Amino acid sequence: MYRSKKQSQILSYQELLKKQRRWFPIEQSLCLKDILDLLTTIKTSIIKYTVAITEAKNPRIRKALHDQLDTAVYLHDELSDFLLEKGWIG
Repeated sequence: MYRSKKQSQILSYQELLKKQRRWFPIEQSLCLKDILDLLTTIKTSIIKYTVAITEAKNPRIRKALHDQLDTAVYLHDELSDFLLEKGWIG
């Protein structure tokens, strides 16, 4: 399957996040409140990207917004998994 340059960049960014998690454990740098604030901010961004996509007329802008939405959803998923893994949320 063909991947666009942007998709490759997102995958590279996702791989970098996984590596960074091993190098610098997030629980040593952020407290639970900071992580929950970040999770809330990402959730708000997802909602705003979704609204912007429905209002965008230019296909390139919609594509760029979709790429940003995909990244935001991925980050939200990673943070949620992390919090569940640590038992900080149930």
